[in-house]
Amino acid sequence: MTADTNLRRTARVALIALCTCVLLSALSRGASESYAVFLLPLSRDFGWDRAQASSVYSVLMLSLGLSSPIVGRIFDAWGPGRVYTIGLATMAAGMTLAGSLDALWQFQLCIGVLGGFAVAAVGPVTQAALISRWYHDRLTTALAGVSAAAGTGVLVVSPLVQLLIDTYDWRGAYRVLGLGLFAVLLLLLFLPWKEIARGRGMAPAAAKGERPAATPGSMTLREALRTRPFWSLFFIHFFTAAGMFAVNPQIVAFLVETGFPSLTAATAFGFAGVAATAGLITFGWMADRVGRLTAVLVSYAMTVGGFGILGLLELYPSYWLLVLFVVVYGPSFGSRGPIISAMTAVIFGRGRSLGVILGAVSMGMGTGAAVGATMGGLLHDLTGGYGVVVLFAASTMVVPISLFIFVPELRKQ
Repeated sequence: MTADTNLRRTARVALIALCTCVLLSALSRGASESYAVFLLPLSRDFGWDRAQASSVYSVLMLSLGLSSPIVGRIFDAWGPGRVYTIGLATMAAGMTLAGSLDALWQFQLCIGVLGGFAVAAVGPVTQAALISRWYHDRLTTALAGVSAAAGTGVLVVSPLVQLLIDTYDWRGAYRVLGLGLFAVLLLLLFLPWKEIARGRGMAPAAAKGERPAATPGSMTLREALRTRPFWSLFFIHFFTAAGMFAVNPQIVAFLVETGFPSLTAATAFGFAGVAATAGLITFGWMADRVGRLTAVLVSYAMTVGGFGILGLLELYPSYWLLVLFVVVYGPSFGSRGPIISAMTAVIFGRGRSLGVILGAVSMGMGTGAAVGATMGGLLHDLTGGYGVVVLFAASTMVVPISLFIFVPELRKQ
């Protein structure tokens, strides 16, 4: 095989790996965020208050956080093929079973526990670990491109779920989603996983799904846990997620209760996902060209601005404010994730423990999101509105902004 043939084959496998991550990013985000559309129908049918309804999402995010280092370790040991197959099968099973559930604890198990594990298996942690094997230059841009697909997933899935609920009720909607995920699972089985697992410049053993060889300067998880950057990134994830997910699971319900039609609310939520796609690409480009600190600070400013517009919407509901909210808040949602993943790969090295280190850092996101979703539901029930929820969300952003500015290892990235 000539050198040109090898290069073309390497480029082709790299593209397959990228496209696979794009597809899984769209599915995992679209499916997990669809609970925001299910929240009101479930609450009405079962008589749940907002704290009970939000608890399902809280369990999902807690499961995601706790599963992330486990999934990262499995990824390092087994490679992407088995992890993605297990994850997508779990997600499909949870969605299908949800159509037959009748109790809160059952939703917490199927949508929460199983869904959180599934998102961990096919989501940002394993995607970042795989993409870092193939795309060494402009890593943040590559990760942002993959994460941007998540916004498309939200755009497609959210209005689709609302239409399915309107047509078949929420039980039928869950079953259709589950069957669709099983269909995608069948397609994944035919991909060249041994070649995808190898990565660019990895040891031949990685082609068998084994761990890539250690790279110079790479750390183990134990070594990473002793460093300031690890805990800084962990708490950036935690407090950012706490603020974002205090608000995000309730956005569709908020808009409906403010007076917007259900389909309009779900569509606006979907378009916020499209804006997130544009934001991820833009902030990824900014991070690689003008610096990661500048990119994250602009994104946090837009997040806080979006919270302010949401507060105004409760007082002055109007379509122009809704559009402004989508334009300002949407691009910032999830925009820090690829930057944090790229920082993790650069600081701790692309060695055999990168997957588990990414997973451990992402525990902050999962646990923070669980806390945020719980607090958002409780604050809504206690106050009967969203003003305090929005204020809580905005205040949490002080911590990650401060860490990015004042921790030297992050500031110089």
